Amino acid sequence: MATYPGRAEQMPRAVASLLDQVDQLAVVLNEYEDIPSILLGEEKLRPLIPSRNTWDVGKFCVQPPEECLVFLADDDIVYPADYCDVLTRAHEALAPRQTIVGVHGVIYPEYWDGAVQSRLVMTFNKALEKSMFVNQLGTGTVAFHSSLYPRLEQMASAARFVDVRFANLAYERGVPMVCIRRSAGWLKQIDVQESVYTEFTVKSDPVVLQEVLSFGGVSKLPVDDAALRAADRSIYVIGT
Repeated sequence: MATYPGRAEQMPRAVASLLDQVDQLAVVLNEYEDIPSILLGEEKLRPLIPSRNTWDVGKFCVQPPEECLVFLADDDIVYPADYCDVLTRAHEALAPRQTIVGVHGVIYPEYWDGAVQSRLVMTFNKALEKSMFVNQLGTGTVAFHSSLYPRLEQMASAARFVDVRFANLAYERGVPMVCIRRSAGWLKQIDVQESVYTEFTVKSDPVVLQEVLSFGGVSKLPVDDAALRAADRSIYVIGT
């Protein structure tokens, strides 16, 4: 998880919702001078202050242990108590194929012109009846094997569009992304005044557009219904 002082009120809620579900939680504190007291004294927490503001690239500043499942998180989401368990089972259902699973999916038009409204977005706090292959997953809602964790130098130039870069790297490696089925409200958005979406994504940066064109579009999605049916069978109907 990467955060900054502007999310000081929201971040503890996101951390608390995940802490009991993981073996270790790294929190990258961009622009902090001191580690907040709420992050001290807990063995599972690994807070660190980078030497410069890494923005959302901070999610990729901590090398995970080998042979583990990595969860990337955002500081403005409350994760349900069964979040890691559900994503783990979905990931296992798609094994032995290397797959990235998540909750916030995007499918781009075949020839995307940069208009965010033209994307098909499976928003993380809304229902999705059936798991789907997608071009991109939000990096605040993903799980994947540690062998797929990108090198920092691969992500360093993607500040504020790490979702796009992460998706592009996955596509280059032939690793599919699956947005899993769930009920509405399983993940909950914490209200914030500003976000990467409002401050950057909607402005359609030409560098981002060019990168999306390399992996976006329905024609670039895998066709493997059997894999998706297996994933869905491993996930109980959330909220019932």
